[in-house]
Amino acid sequence: MSALFAVALAALWPFSALAAEDEPELESLDIVSVRADGYPEIELVVNAPQRDIGDDVPASAFTLTEDGAVRDSEVQRLSSDDLEVALIIDTSGSMQGAPLDAAREAALEFVSAMPPVVEISVVEFSTQATLLSGFTTDRDETTEALSGLSAGGWTAMYDAIDVVLDAFDDRGSERRSIVLLTDGGDNRSQATLDGNVSRLGPGEEILHIIELITTERPVPRERFGRDDPGIDEVDLQALQALVDAADQGFVASPEDLDAISSVYEEIAESLVNQYELTYTSEAYDDTQLLVRIDHEGVVLEGTVGIDLPPDPAADASDAAPVESPSEPAEEAEEEPEPSEVALSETTQERWDWLPGADRPWVLPSMFAVVVGGFVFTVFFIVRTLRGY
Repeated sequence: MSALFAVALAALWPFSALAAEDEPELESLDIVSVRADGYPEIELVVNAPQRDIGDDVPASAFTLTEDGAVRDSEVQRLSSDDLEVALIIDTSGSMQGAPLDAAREAALEFVSAMPPVVEISVVEFSTQATLLSGFTTDRDETTEALSGLSAGGWTAMYDAIDVVLDAFDDRGSERRSIVLLTDGGDNRSQATLDGNVSRLGPGEEILHIIELITTERPVPRERFGRDDPGIDEVDLQALQALVDAADQGFVASPEDLDAISSVYEEIAESLVNQYELTYTSEAYDDTQLLVRIDHEGVVLEGTVGIDLPPDPAADASDAAPVESPSEPAEEAEEEPEPSEVALSETTQERWDWLPGADRPWVLPSMFAVVVGGFVFTVFFIVRTLRGY
């Protein structure tokens, strides 16, 4: 029997292996933002990288799940017409040479990958922040600004972010994207980290930061064989705090200069291949959303938690007055034992004239006295008549 089972298993093995090969590999999907200010209408924006999923994904490929329940959603690809991108590049002294050359080349490739309708601005920062090129679709102007970058001086990164945010505000931009490359912590700005964080509105700007590691840094990472790697973590925490404030984007730390181009390419693909999903929520309080794209053998999934308004039914039940438990019915008084009662109500009425008649021993005592007197009288009379 065991031999027969082994033969059957061997016969089925090619089919099971084929099924495993056909199973699409699950990739991560980046949920860029979630807006619930129009609750119960919820809006999500997701990045669908072109290299993974292509540039024209049908709405039928999307599935949205809310707390495990599938919701009907409207899907539309966001146009690039209103997208504005600010390229911020660190040109401090530590960027001199190969680091700046690699950053410049990657930024130029990024510009070439963006649709012609996207307006791009270039800001550099060293000892001070400088707007080299305003928002424009003129690629020659943008290319000229990037080609003229040179390194030297300190690091005024927070000032550079302020310059870009001022430009966005002046233009009334709606789809704002910032791509910032730096190799060190801020050491020169008039602006502060807290000031930048307060200005970066959640869901208003997409902020991607490329944390470039160079051997020229004052406090390089441990993998470069220098001391005090922990101090450098303070810079990384500051960069992450900026991204967290924007609530869209990421901090990337390429391992070498050659990897910078791949990061810029990933950012470009995500910006021009975004989809907005709109649905009507049926959930309350803490809610988990899952977005899945299944298209041409590629499956992407992303999850996000959101905080929705509380359940009104729960609020109503909490506010309803709590009825106090009904008081137990008074126990019926036990019928008193005869020995415990001196007189019934009728008897008591008859003997009201006698003081102390309500006491239990009075009447029996009187009865005993009367009977005893009667017996004594009879005995006395009988004895007298017999002449004793």
